[in-house]
This record gives sequence, C-alpha cells and structure tokens, in this order.
Amino acid sequence: MPFGLFEKKEPEPKCPYCNVVLPKFPGAKTKCKACGKYYYARRRPSTMKKSIVTEEELSVVEKEWETYFLAKPEYISAKKELERLLNREPSFYEIKSWVNEKISLGKEQEALKSDPNFIAMKKDLAVQFGRNPSIFEVRWELLNKELVKNRSNKDWGLYCCVKHKMGELLKSEGQFEESLAMFFQVAYLDTQGCNNVGGIPIENVNSPFKEFEPNNYPLGVGVLFEIKDLLDLLKIPKEKAKTIFIKVNEEAKPYQELPIPTDSAWRKLAKEIYVN
Repeated sequence: MPFGLFEKKEPEPKCPYCNVVLPKFPGAKTKCKACGKYYYARRRPSTMKKSIVTEEELSVVEKEWETYFLAKPEYISAKKELERLLNREPSFYEIKSWVNEKISLGKEQEALKSDPNFIAMKKDLAVQFGRNPSIFEVRWELLNKELVKNRSNKDWGLYCCVKHKMGELLKSEGQFEESLAMFFQVAYLDTQGCNNVGGIPIENVNSPFKEFEPNNYPLGVGVLFEIKDLLDLLKIPKEKAKTIFIKVNEEAKPYQELPIPTDSAWRKLAKEIYVN
C-alpha cells in the first residue's frame, strides 16, 4: 500500500467573500483579484489551523485569542498585578505586554546569575544592607555605577543609554511614573545631540570634541515607543505630560544650560508622540 494513500487532503483555499479558488494559501492580508475585497489568514485557537477570514470575522478571531490567553495562569497573574498597579481594568494589550516584559526580564535575570559584576555587587550590597538584596536592587546599583562613570567621563551618549536601561528596569517593576520620568530624561538628552567625549577636558568652544551637538534627526524609536506606551498606560493628558517633562528635566539635566531648552525639547517630542 503506497504511503500516504489515506492522508487527508487540505481543502482548497477560497476567498471568503466570492468563493473563488485562490492560487495559494495567503500569508497575511490579501486583496482578492476577483471581487476586490480584503481577506486575512489567521490561525484559530480552537483548531490551531489556519483559516481565511473576512474583515468582519477578523475581530471575532482576535477575541477568541484574547479569551484563550486570558485563561492562562501567567495572564491571570499579570491582570491582577496590573489592576493593583493601575487601579483600573487593564486592556488585553497591556496584559500581553506585561507578560512579555516579565518573560524578557526573567531571561535577563537568569543570565545575570553568572555575571561576575552582578555577583560582586550582590555581595557588596548584602554587607551594606545586612540582608540579601533583590535582583532589582543589584541591577539598579550596577546601572547607577555605570551612570556615574559616564557622567564623569562626559560620555553623554553612553549616559543616555544607561538612563534608557533604568527606565526599562523601573517599568518591569511596575514603577510606571518613575519609568516615564526616566524616559523623558532620555528624550530630552536625545534632543541635545549627545556625544561621548571619553574624559577629554574641553577648554573652549572650538574644541573638536563637543559634548552636545543638536541636530534635526528624529528622536530614537525606542524611547518614543516607551513614552507613548506609558502615557497611554497612565492615562496622562498632553498638558500634564508637558508639565512633568519640563519639571523632571529642569531638575535632572546634567548642566544648568544645555543647547536646547526644555520647552523647545518638549515641542520636538510632542510633534513625534502626538501625531494627530
């Protein structure tokens, strides 16, 4: 008997609107050449098989996936944690992002266990605190140590990167307001055109090693995403966001006078995060 004689043949892919047979199973959103309508390829949680659905059916499938994921223990736990942190009902997107954040954090923490710098800092803090420090405390101290070094060397690009890592760490701990403040600092420094001077003393403005050189480049995609995400998460309106941005950066900026004032930096940021 030939192998596969009784194997089931996959049904022919058809347009869910006009029922015309398609040349192949679509990979994503596709326009039907026969009727001109868009259809979508989606896997359904009930069968775990791909199906072709209409635009109207797409929202139903997405809802099925929400129900599927929200029944998982890690999603149930994330939902409860976010309800406590936000004091409101979180959206599915927020819950899913929080779960992914925790997964990413778990991988990082596992890798840190063999990091000699992490191990040494953990021992130092244990002596200082008289107890075992948390992973957050150890990571924060390591970042702070790096921050001080970069500031001393006037390596403002690296300084900015460390601030970004601090913002991510605060966010992973559910300290959303503190995280937003940190990312606001990153955005402000980003507008200044940070350079890494490497400890070279700068005596005059004609030095080729300038600490800050503002440019017209867009702000970093990463920091823009984080700021938009946190503003949405915390439900902060535009005017309040502006007040926080200016206050935070007036207090935290490394020099009293920087090339771009805080209000000008806010206008640049606002253009990129408030599209409409």
